[in-house]
Amino acid sequence: MPLTMTMHAPGPDIEMAQGFLVTEGIIANRADIASIRYCNSVDDYGVNTYNVLDVDLATGTMPSTS
Repeated sequence: MPLTMTMHAPGPDIEMAQGFLVTEGIIANRADIASIRYCNSVDDYGVNTYNVLDVDLATGTMPSTS
């Protein structure tokens, strides 16, 4: 499920995504993340997704959306 878009200076994207998920209360802590990786493809419109991250949550972890 697409969640959000951020704009920032180049830097540690993966760590920023981890911090965002925790500080927004979507997950309880970093252990709730199974993996984070850059997308390596194009979207339905042919646009590169190399600046998009996919986050897989650990087994049994449900994101909080409230």
